[in-house]
Amino acid sequence: MHNKKIKGGVAMLALSAVLIGGTFAWLGSTDKVTNKFITASASDSDHGVDIWEKFTPNSTATPGTAVEKIVQVKNTAKYDSLIRVEMNAAFKKISLDKTNITLNKDNVITEEEITFNEDGTIENGKGNWVEVTENEKTYYYYVGNVVAGGFTDKILDSVTLSESVKTNPNYLGQEFNVDIDAYSVQSTAEAVTDKTDGKAQGATGEQLGFGLDATKHENLVKALQAVANGPATSCDKTYGTSATE
Repeated sequence: MHNKKIKGGVAMLALSAVLIGGTFAWLGSTDKVTNKFITASASDSDHGVDIWEKFTPNSTATPGTAVEKIVQVKNTAKYDSLIRVEMNAAFKKISLDKTNITLNKDNVITEEEITFNEDGTIENGKGNWVEVTENEKTYYYYVGNVVAGGFTDKILDSVTLSESVKTNPNYLGQEFNVDIDAYSVQSTAEAVTDKTDGKAQGATGEQLGFGLDATKHENLVKALQAVANGPATSCDKTYGTSATE
């Protein structure tokens, strides 16, 4: 069992790691922001991860027209991090069909689209987000080792309400939300597949690694471990401001 000091973990909004049993938990954190849209007729202190966006709150969504909402994630931890995101859109009135809301994600690819060079370095996929669905949950993993204080590239470009609801009176004046959760772990190869808290035997805690199955998600695991073992970087472009300030 690994008994070295590795950082990573989970914190909702603001949760710091605690030294227990002689080694650190996976240091990291999650951050969450909810944006409200209206059809035509929300922070604590330091986070290990922070959601940044370019978006006009309470925007009016006209069916068939994209509403700009650019989202990226900042690593505010003091260590380099791997980052994943959950995004969910739904109407406030639960009887309305959420599939009428489209999240436009130009920088998202599938696991099969990741390719490698002969030396194991990434040929295609670095700087992209990779979509993975497990147990009815969809996650987006950023293929990049984000330097402390650095940014991912954007994961979301805009939101579109289906044109098919234009003549449906049930959707007039209704609100829908886009919930975004960001989660980070320290950039180590172990944290990609580790389902435990990364601590020494006998220690307790709730910090977790990504826990990806290396057989089921071979390409993604290989890519994330490759960037974790490489130099940390930051996207050279930022969009908007912190959504949680």
